[in-house]
Amino acid sequence: MDENINHFSFTPHLEAGDLLMMRGDMLHCTQDTETDRVAISIRLIHSKSIIIKQKLIECGFYKLRMLLKNSELFLALLDCFEERGRNELTASEVMDYLARHGFGGFRE
Repeated sequence: MDENINHFSFTPHLEAGDLLMMRGDMLHCTQDTETDRVAISIRLIHSKSIIIKQKLIECGFYKLRMLLKNSELFLALLDCFEERGRNELTASEVMDYLARHGFGGFRE
């Protein structure tokens, strides 16, 4: 891209209590790190989507850091594949397994 991305920028004027909602694939940048803010991320997956064990365990540095920070969940995911004896599961199968093993917040 030959253009400076700032030429396309738009900064909405927000007040306390306002909500700014955007898609995750939208180009954006944050402001300074001194400003207090709250963020929520909502992610969805179709219940029939296929989760492949090999893709789950392949990772680079940043994914590895995330997996280590969430090792209890990651180990439960691996146990789900092990218990079923398969390398591919539907998202619904994984969510049901996680709910039965104390990770029920994913379905609520």
